[in-house]
Amino acid sequence: MLLLIACVNLGNLFRYRSLEREHSAAIRLAIGASREDIMRQSLTEILLCSWFGGLAGLMLAWAGLHWFAAIHLGEFMKPNAISLSSFAVVAGFALALITGLLSGLPALRRLWRCGELGLPGKEKQRWAQTRPERLSGQAMISIEASLSFVLAVFAGLLFLSYLNVKSADHGFAAEHAFTFAAATNGSHEELLQVLRRMDGVAAVGLTNSLPLQGESCVRQIERAGAVKSSEVSTANGRYISPGYFEAAGALILSGRGFSEADRRSRVIVISEGTSRRIFGAANPVGEFIRYGKDGGKQGYQVIGVVADQRTSSLEAQAGATAYLPYWEWKNNNATFVVRSNLSEVDAMAELQSLAKSLEDKVALGPIRHLRQIFDKSIAWRKVQTVFTATFALLGMLVASLGIMAMASEILARRKGEIAVRMALGATREEIVRLMLWESIRPVLLGLLGGAVVVLVAGSLLEPQMYQVSVRNPWILGGLSLAIATVAGLAVYGAAVRSVNSGPVQDLRLG
Repeated sequence: MLLLIACVNLGNLFRYRSLEREHSAAIRLAIGASREDIMRQSLTEILLCSWFGGLAGLMLAWAGLHWFAAIHLGEFMKPNAISLSSFAVVAGFALALITGLLSGLPALRRLWRCGELGLPGKEKQRWAQTRPERLSGQAMISIEASLSFVLAVFAGLLFLSYLNVKSADHGFAAEHAFTFAAATNGSHEELLQVLRRMDGVAAVGLTNSLPLQGESCVRQIERAGAVKSSEVSTANGRYISPGYFEAAGALILSGRGFSEADRRSRVIVISEGTSRRIFGAANPVGEFIRYGKDGGKQGYQVIGVVADQRTSSLEAQAGATAYLPYWEWKNNNATFVVRSNLSEVDAMAELQSLAKSLEDKVALGPIRHLRQIFDKSIAWRKVQTVFTATFALLGMLVASLGIMAMASEILARRKGEIAVRMALGATREEIVRLMLWESIRPVLLGLLGGAVVVLVAGSLLEPQMYQVSVRNPWILGGLSLAIATVAGLAVYGAAVRSVNSGPVQDLRLG
């Protein structure tokens, strides 16, 4: 979309240049120059302009990559994760040249037919703006306004979606919590005890899989003694230790979590969503459920209900989850979660010191903030928002410059008319208001057309959004006002310059 805006600007630039050169081209033709010479000169100018534009774009891309890396966009912008390859550079220059050629075709066609238009006796006629030319200029302005509006709306909706995803309830508290994977040769109890004895530790727990890490141990779950149903309910299995809910900051809604006294009991904790699916509004604590094939005929007794945690993504609904005690986990690998009362720097130093002292006994993975799990889950949404917002701002800037340039051209070709109006008694303020309205009207029509495009094509944008409607009135209204204001200021400046450029002299020249 930004490329389309640039094409409109280039097309208008080349058209204006061809208009300025018609007279000299006609004279050169009259004294023996060939059309091929004139076309070759104009084509060289177009190609040079496109080449320098591609070079400027390459420099912006290089600077943009360094800027994106500086604002911490997660794993997508790690060092050397994204770089300008030779293919990207060649493709970018090729696209710039193709864009320039396509945008310059109308100007080249006009110069090819300039023989009769550039005669000295038709100077005034050449600069007089015909109705088709005026409508063409207004259409250019409308197209730029429409394209910039659609791009800005898309960026605004993505930004709101990012804020909604970031504020979504993910079911755990990431502050002051750390996590690492560990492979123990024996039981996990020894490592849990060592972690609990560390300075400043508030809670320690382990699990086979952290939130937002995907599904695991998906098994059938049902109420014990329930009549067999054609609908099969499944739940993710999480094997956890006592203290895990406190370490992860999960909220226990009713009942309790596991304790060491539960080793001889068949107990289970379920998520809020699982409780609603199986027991409805009733309190499930004390009831029995069957989970997979390990619950026996009687099943597991529910001892607690915990708030839902997102399983795979913050943008997906929280899946049904069943929590079982870790001593049923037949695996030496586990993920530990430690919540500390110390500052994050001191807590990380304590954990790293512990890891170094245990490196001969336990294989520990890298120590991470639990917040990194959350940041990784929204990394792509953040990248998408930053890139789109950047292009939207560039689009609005380029569109504003294009609208100002086209308005200046239109007003420059109406200097004679402005001079006549002022000679007949019109004030400068009246002229500015008239020119401002005539120039801003196509902008308003373009915004209206852009709004129609957004509303009609809203179904195509919906999959990219999260809890945001493409018909959001604040986005549509606010961006319409912003673009109209920016375009109005650009046109106002051009109108004031045109009025203050010497109307009497323009009248004499006209």
